[in-house]
Amino acid sequence: MKTGKDGVYTFAGIYVDEYALRVDESSLPETTGEWMDTSFDAGTPAGSGGPHDFGFRNQIPGLSLQVEGNAPDTVAAGELVTWNVTLTNSGNVDLSMIDVVSELQESGDYEYVVTPDPGAMNHLAPGASVQLSATSPLTQEVIDAGEATNPVTASGYSQVPDRINTVEEEGVVTLAVTPRLDLSVGGALDNDADTTRPGDKVTVEIVISNTGNQTITGAEITSPTDGMSDITIDGWPGDEKVLLPGQSVTGTATVTVTQDDIDAGKISVDAVTSGTSPKGSAVTQDGSTTVDLVSAPTIDLAMTSELDPAGDAILYSLSSTNTGNQTLEDVALSHSLASELTVAWPGKDGMLAPGETATVELRVPFTDAMRGTDVLATALSEGTTRLGVAVNATASTSNTVPAVFVPDEKTVPQVKPAPELVEGPQGLLAVTGAVGAVGVGVLGSMLLLAGAILALRKRRQDA
Repeated sequence: MKTGKDGVYTFAGIYVDEYALRVDESSLPETTGEWMDTSFDAGTPAGSGGPHDFGFRNQIPGLSLQVEGNAPDTVAAGELVTWNVTLTNSGNVDLSMIDVVSELQESGDYEYVVTPDPGAMNHLAPGASVQLSATSPLTQEVIDAGEATNPVTASGYSQVPDRINTVEEEGVVTLAVTPRLDLSVGGALDNDADTTRPGDKVTVEIVISNTGNQTITGAEITSPTDGMSDITIDGWPGDEKVLLPGQSVTGTATVTVTQDDIDAGKISVDAVTSGTSPKGSAVTQDGSTTVDLVSAPTIDLAMTSELDPAGDAILYSLSSTNTGNQTLEDVALSHSLASELTVAWPGKDGMLAPGETATVELRVPFTDAMRGTDVLATALSEGTTRLGVAVNATASTSNTVPAVFVPDEKTVPQVKPAPELVEGPQGLLAVTGAVGAVGVGVLGSMLLLAGAILALRKRRQDA
């Protein structure tokens, strides 16, 4: 005989009498619980009222556990994770001595609140549930792991079977983690002078900060800037190259100023910081700063002049010097009395580095309009920096040009005069100034003879 679908035995067509009912225990299937004999006491008539409970009931105690958590709005050490635990009697027997234990309780900052009835922890009927809530503070270790876990074990006692029934479940909350490094770069020129020169130093200060919520390891600072010295770390707040959230460290270095920097009017400093997150991903950030350099572009022009002692002209000498601290380009010199100038450049044509000088030597011949006047001449030197700043300088001189020019005897070449001609016995003789001693004697005798003849003639005339 078997029960119906509703589990009820039905006896039909029997007479009123005494019957003995027995369940074949060997037919009972295996169970995780325990079969309990529910037969009525012997001697109770089967037909006396009903229905009657007899046979075996499968007593299966069971517990189901659900653990859920909610992360705080701000994921940081000390912020609280909220946990909700639901324990349900999923078996068919009553449970008592309910207990729920979390590994988080070992920290001392975890305590359950039972809702709605704390008394439910003493007795839990089949199908009934009890809810518990608790909070646990985040630690940096948990944040670095990227998730908060809550392993929970629940238990309840059943009489049939006589045992403690347990269930385990782990709640997991994924945390919003942001491994991040920020970097700031600052710099200042060490030179307090009015101008900047090559070789001056710029002191650079680089600050890296852990602005995320995870620990960064292997933190370091590098720079691709030319002319930068090694970066010196002032001191790590804890372990070397380790930055906890909120911690920062400062590195210092110097950069040597070059002429190119001065020509640009500024010096740019770049820096990069890098590190590793707890999960092994690279964390990088770069930054830069610009330090303005003192620019003082200037040019000087000097001009001298004099009358050419060897001819009808004025001689001019020009010298233009870059007296500033920036390279000048497109440098040009001009003179009011000349359409073109031949310039002696120290290097590339039209360019003057600081301290370099370009020169001009000019000869201007006299014109009719210049004679008997004061001749004023002006000169101009101009150029631009690489930033387009224009500079110029002027100079002037005045010279008095005589109406009639008399050359200086010291500088005019001497021409030998033509030989003097004298009358001699053989005709005209040339006196060159280079006759010999005999010639001089003969010439002297001839002169004495001529003098005597002239004196004799005069006496005769007087008589």
